Amino acid sequence: MITLRIYDLRDGRVLALDLRDLIDLLAPRSLEASWTVSPVRVEYPSLGRSFDQFEMLGPGRAGEDPLEILAAGGVAVTGMILSKYAHETHQVIWGQFVATLPEQIDAWVTIRAIDSTFYEVTTSDEEVLAKIRSAYQDVRNASGPVSSAPFPQVPRESGEPHVARNIRRAEITGTLANILVRQPLEPSADVIHKRAWTRKIRDILNREWDPIGGCPEDEYETYAAKVAAMFLQDASDDAIMQYLEWAAVENMGLAQFNSDRARKAIAAIRRLVPGD
Repeated sequence: MITLRIYDLRDGRVLALDLRDLIDLLAPRSLEASWTVSPVRVEYPSLGRSFDQFEMLGPGRAGEDPLEILAAGGVAVTGMILSKYAHETHQVIWGQFVATLPEQIDAWVTIRAIDSTFYEVTTSDEEVLAKIRSAYQDVRNASGPVSSAPFPQVPRESGEPHVARNIRRAEITGTLANILVRQPLEPSADVIHKRAWTRKIRDILNREWDPIGGCPEDEYETYAAKVAAMFLQDASDDAIMQYLEWAAVENMGLAQFNSDRARKAIAAIRRLVPGD
């Protein structure tokens, strides 16, 4: 098995792909496969324990989104169903997706979303590896899937990070009476509203929190997605404060954390209504 990590960025800052893009790229076999959804287990040696991590932003209420239900139950679904759910999802932050082809026992492909930082694809299928390397430009060979934090760095072969090109319009592809059918997929109203709400959280973080200072508007987009997920899961102010402190000190490497600015940002977000 070979593990590739995909680091392609949009506008040089935000991960340029999500689960739906990889399912589209690997069609039609990804739609013919059976998929199992589960959390990603990561060891945290500094804490002396491991965590099972599955996080996403989707159209459903916290704990009721189809992908979250699949991850909790471990029930296999068809590729067509997973593709539908993936296209209805705003963002997969953490998650593992294992595909098995018909009449096969061993996994064909394992896709893992790692903290909105990169995607991993593990497979022995040379066609899949070739598609990944052709579709994306910042693809790196890893010694294996992520298993502990902090994540071991995989060096870039050369040059600066690249921006991924659009592959094609999202669609579900299938066969009906031996005729290839393509059904374009459009985001639902709930997904559109959730994205707008997350953008508002991003704007609040830019205005009220902004630990770096004077950054582009999408600098904190990944953190906004995580904060949105925490609010939907009824996280406490203290939990969100701890996350923002981790983001500023541990993840960004800043020397200090301004708790007053973070507290103002959290209060402003509390006044928002999801989907407004």
